Amino acid sequence: MINSQKDIENKRSINNILGDLEKLTDFLLSGENNPRKNLAICQNCHLNESDYSLVFYRKELLKQKPFPLVFISRDPNLKVEKEVSSTNQAIINLKTPPPKKGLGWFFNDFLTINCLWSRFLEFLKNPNNESRFYWTHLVKCYAKNSQEEVQKAKNFCKNYLSEELKQLDPKLIIGAGLDVARVLVEIGYLQANKDNLRFENLQPINEKTLEGRERIIIIPHPSQSPYQTWKNGCFKIGITHKELTELIKKVVSDNTNCPQAVSGEIIL
Repeated sequence: MINSQKDIENKRSINNILGDLEKLTDFLLSGENNPRKNLAICQNCHLNESDYSLVFYRKELLKQKPFPLVFISRDPNLKVEKEVSSTNQAIINLKTPPPKKGLGWFFNDFLTINCLWSRFLEFLKNPNNESRFYWTHLVKCYAKNSQEEVQKAKNFCKNYLSEELKQLDPKLIIGAGLDVARVLVEIGYLQANKDNLRFENLQPINEKTLEGRERIIIIPHPSQSPYQTWKNGCFKIGITHKELTELIKKVVSDNTNCPQAVSGEIIL
C-alpha cells in the first residue's frame, strides 16, 4: 500500500513514470480495459476506476526537447460519446477551431496561432507528426469537476506532472488556474506561497516571463469569468492577452503550413 510521497518515489527505480503515463493515452473504462490498477502511481488513487483518463503523452515528444509550449489545466471534463473508441479520438473529433466553451476559449484565442491546434490533432492521430504544443492535466482522470476529488487525486498525479515537465523541459509553461499554480509550487516549478496564492501574488512571475527571465505564465482558467475580464484588460495578472499572444508566437514560431482541418464535434 502506497501511503506516502516517499513510497511513491521509491517506485521510480521499478517503474518508468512516463512509460506508465503513456499507457493511459488510449482507453475508455470498459471491462478489463483499464491499466490504472496496475500502475505504481495510479493503483492506490481513488480515481483509478473513474469513467476515463485524458492523457496525450507519447515518447515521441521527447525528440523535440526542449519542447516549445506546455499547457496545464486542472482535470478533464469531456463529454465522450458512446461510439468514440477512446478519449484521444474524442479530442481528434473536435472541430477546427474547437467550440468556444470552457477550454475552447483558450484554444481559439491562442492555438490557432501558427496552426498549433491543427498540428496537435495531427500528432494525436500519428505521434510521428510534430506538435509544438502539448496539453496535459494536473489530474489525469475524470474527477466529476469536484474540487474535493481533485485535491485527493493531485497528490498522486503531481508525480506524473513533475516528470512530464522535467523530461520535456518546456520553453514556456502556461498553467490555467490557481489549483495548477499551487501544485507547480509543490513540485518546485513556481516560487510562491501556495497557502496564500492569488493572481496579484503571481504578477511578478508573469512579468519576469514576459521579460524572458522566467518560463511560467499563470492565467485564469478559461471556463471562469476572470478569464474574460483579463482578456478585456480589466483584470491584471502581469501579462495582457495581447502580450501572451505575442509571447506564444515567439516561442513556437516556424514556417510550417497548417495540416488539413479536422471536422467533427464534441463538447469540452
